[in-house]
Amino acid sequence: MNAAKLVLLLSSSLLLLACAAQNFHGLTKMKQVDYQQQHVSQRQFLLSVTSPDERLSRQALLLRAAELTEQLTYDWFVVRPERSQQSTAAANPVVLQTRVILGVGIRPASACSFHPEQIFNAAKFGWSANELSKDSCFT
Repeated sequence: MNAAKLVLLLSSSLLLLACAAQNFHGLTKMKQVDYQQQHVSQRQFLLSVTSPDERLSRQALLLRAAELTEQLTYDWFVVRPERSQQSTAAANPVVLQTRVILGVGIRPASACSFHPEQIFNAAKFGWSANELSKDSCFT
C-alpha cells in the first residue's frame, strides 16, 4: 500500500470517528427546539433555548449543557438562570436563558449541579421530575 492510500485511509477513519462522536445524545433530533450559545469564559456559557413548552425547553437546555460538559472534557455542570420568558398565549414559545458553569473534580452540592451521564440517562430512559422540577435552576 503506498503512502497516499494510507494517508487517505487514516484521514477517512478519523473523519468517520469525529462525525460519529458528535450530537449522539439527541439534541439535534428535537425539531421544535432552537438554541443559541455564547462562550462567556473558559468554563462558562450562556445558553438560550426556545421551544413551544417549558418542559421541552428545560430538557433541551440540560441536554446541551451535558453535551458541552462532555465535549470539553469536564466532569459536571451547574445551571444558573439568567432570564426566563413564558408567553401567556398558547401559540408563543418559551425562552429560557441560563448560565452554564463547567467544572472538574467533586461536584458541588447545589441542587442545580449535574453529571452529564445523569442527563444522558434521563434523556434515554424518559425524563423524571427529578431533573426538570428544580424551578430555581430555570427561573
